[in-house]
Amino acid sequence: MSGFKKEEFNSHFKNIDSGEKEGLKCIYTLVSNHDDWDHYETLQWWSSDDYISANPDDPDNSELLNKIDNAKMEYLLYGRDTIGWAIYVFKRY
Repeated sequence: MSGFKKEEFNSHFKNIDSGEKEGLKCIYTLVSNHDDWDHYETLQWWSSDDYISANPDDPDNSELLNKIDNAKMEYLLYGRDTIGWAIYVFKRY
């Protein structure tokens, strides 16, 4: 498991509020959806597979494969429906 705790995260509102309390004005946000999150996660699986295929004798392959397999399982079981990402653009006036 990733070890993330709910208390470590803010809501979308609180993220914007934090910036605005610093004197910034939020002028744009982009919040991930399942397609964005899937794209981000699966590119890691794909690139790891490509790397292992291109470097079959790398002694770190088993560690890489284990790490990716664990992250993949965690994402599919829990992460996809509970974690996302956002981009915030703030402007200083």
